Amino acid sequence: MTTILVPVDGSRPSMNAVQAVLDFADHQPFDRLVLLNVQVPIVRGRSFMNDGDVLAIYKAEAERAFDGACSALEAKGVQFEVCARPGPVAETIVLVAEEIGADHIYMGTRGYGAAVSAMLGSVAGKVVSLSDLPVTLVN
Repeated sequence: MTTILVPVDGSRPSMNAVQAVLDFADHQPFDRLVLLNVQVPIVRGRSFMNDGDVLAIYKAEAERAFDGACSALEAKGVQFEVCARPGPVAETIVLVAEEIGADHIYMGTRGYGAAVSAMLGSVAGKVVSLSDLPVTLVN
């Protein structure tokens, strides 16, 4: 049973990762596909919000992030699951991959290049360094 995890954030690179999984499925079928959206924990202004407010923000952002990916997969008749979590992005991706027993991670990159990535850090690079799984990076 092959399980693939695809972190999505609504960006073009994350949609490209979804398309790469669909292309992969043409050659090697998989059994389980999980879309993951990770929300950076809300820290600023948190004292002015109750837990319900924070959860509503996370839910709305996750739905926005999932929208295009879900539509693309549904149009192709592909079965999938969605998972949304708050947390540090790279670490949460690796944690969820372990929890679901993923065999492979497909994810988009922002394509900033080496200089900007060195200054800002790279979620994709961090996932590659933290995970023992094969990670396919798509721009």
